[in-house]
Order: sequence, then structure tokens, then C-alpha cells
Amino acid sequence: MEIHLSEGLGSDVHEDVRSGFADFGIGNAVALSQEIVTEEIVQESCFAVLPSTHRLRSKPSLALRDLEDEEFVSLPTSAGLRRQIDAIAAANGLSLKHTTVVEQFGTLFDFVAAAVGVAIVPASALPKKRQYKVVIKPISSPAFVRRIGILRLRNRPLTPAATGFLDIFRPLFLSASRR
Repeated sequence: MEIHLSEGLGSDVHEDVRSGFADFGIGNAVALSQEIVTEEIVQESCFAVLPSTHRLRSKPSLALRDLEDEEFVSLPTSAGLRRQIDAIAAANGLSLKHTTVVEQFGTLFDFVAAAVGVAIVPASALPKKRQYKVVIKPISSPAFVRRIGILRLRNRPLTPAATGFLDIFRPLFLSASRR
């Protein structure tokens, strides 16, 4: 058995599963094509990430409106998280300033630590404590919750190897989501 791990934005994961390139994927469980089904959906909160010297660093939590005039370090528009952030902002009458666009969370944290802007990231992507000079704040209003799951093609049974791998991976995935 061979395992090929491919990292990418949500749109890349969806396409790899849809095309049959991947047996399954782990990704955003919203706005999927009808041919993709999602199993083991978990929800995770999203947080604001600020430079350590930011004027809002002492607030216990932030409302999205607190960040309206800030410059953002963001993922590209093809990322499900970015589309979700923009949709929530628009639903609340806000337009965010995505001035710096990056492909990876590590780069995003580097830019926030350098005071290039602020960011919104899911709990699973938060850096380890003291890894970056940033401040992490819960977003109190509106709630930011991301739904992620195991994606696969509706009409394509998983191979025995993929099933075996998921039998090992699934409990780890669910356990990690509860932290």
C-alpha cells in the first residue's frame, strides 16, 4: 500500500476527490458538488489573530465589526475559509480589506507577527504558543464556525486500503476536533 499526502486549498481537495485522483480528502464540508459526500463532519471555531502590539490585544474577545477597518492577511478567494469569512462579513454589512494574500497558514502568521495585518483562522490552524509573536482572540459576534469532514465521491466505493486507513484516521480526526 502507498499513501500519497497532498496538501492544498479546499478547492484543490474538492477537485482531487471529484476527479478521482484522491480516494478521499479532508476539507471544508460546505458548497460541495452533488457527487461528493461528506462523512464525520466536525465543527471548529475560528479566531482573530493580531500582531502582539495591536491596539485590540487587551480585549477579551472581538466582534467582526472591531476588525472592519483593519488590513487583513488572508488566504486566496479559492479557499473555502476565505469565502466563508467574506460571506459572513457581507451578511453583517461589512467589507473586509484583504490586502495581503498568502497560500499557507505559516506565511499568514509570519505576516501578522510582522504587523502587516490581522487574520481569521480556524482552531486547527492556530500556531503553538509562542511560536509567533501574535495574539489570538475569540470572535464573539457573529460566531465563526467552520465545518470540515472526510470527503469522497458518492458513487465510488473506497478501496480496502483507503477504508483501513480511515479506520485508523477517523478516531484521531474526531479527537483532534474536540481539543
